[in-house]
Amino acid sequence: QDKILSPGQLELIQTQTISGATARVNFTAIGDYDVHFMTATDMRTENDNKRIGVQFYENGVIEDGSVYDVTSQFGNAASSFTEVQGVNYGSLRWGDNFGSNTNERMNGTAYFYNLRDSSKYSYITHHAVTQSNSNVSCFEYGSGVLKQASYVDGISIEIDGSYNLLGGTLSLYGIRFA
Repeated sequence: QDKILSPGQLELIQTQTISGATARVNFTAIGDYDVHFMTATDMRTENDNKRIGVQFYENGVIEDGSVYDVTSQFGNAASSFTEVQGVNYGSLRWGDNFGSNTNERMNGTAYFYNLRDSSKYSYITHHAVTQSNSNVSCFEYGSGVLKQASYVDGISIEIDGSYNLLGGTLSLYGIRFA
């Protein structure tokens, strides 16, 4: 295809734009990469103080049981800091404490590792900045793991607690290593 490929190169797989009430955004054609990278831009939800949940598809079936372990550091400009550590979550965390008003947005990045390797655990590392409903800037960074070796062939993005996303853009990339 007349391309010069170099290690570490980002290759866009898919971009999805949310423009109305959407319960879940699915990326089911994720390509054959060892590492994936996702950006979230101007994400917003229909209710305040929500966070994105990330779930994986295993061989075409969404894994929504209590199979994820998470850890993250959350903080805000009002000098409140919280360390989150948990086992048996129903989803992975990404970007806590944002909502529905004009300035309440979430922007962030996430790396996904080993999704297509059935002999390894799949995991995420993430960073996000948000604006809370009390007009306080917040951040969250951390990681999480699907604590079973499996072949992951898709990524699902939702709002924890059965709420809808109202807007934003998600872009998924593969990182070329060879």
